[in-house]
Amino acid sequence: MKMKSIVDETLTGGGSVAERASRGMAPPAEISTMVEAAKQQLAGLTGLRPVAVSGVAHEEKGWCLHFDMLEMARIPPATDLIGEYVVHLREDGTLDRFERRRSRLRGDPRHEEEEI
Repeated sequence: MKMKSIVDETLTGGGSVAERASRGMAPPAEISTMVEAAKQQLAGLTGLRPVAVSGVAHEEKGWCLHFDMLEMARIPPATDLIGEYVVHLREDGTLDRFERRRSRLRGDPRHEEEEI
């Protein structure tokens, strides 16, 4: 399934709203709506607080969003336990599925998963 990077094209001047729409890209207002819908649904299901959005992509059947969720607050905050979640929404913004990919300490650097 090929994913289009909405964030990259928006930040790099991917063209006007009409140009982005003709390439299957959503306008920034639609992206914000999808992010908020996903945050609310994921927080409601998990009982966790979202702390960051680390990725957004439009797929053939909807949206794929990556969130960092606070799983356990600690002192100092650099030792907070952060869960990395992937959320898939349908085009209408309803939750299709989600999964927890891994957890890490807030202060730990992120490592890209190696492809097998």
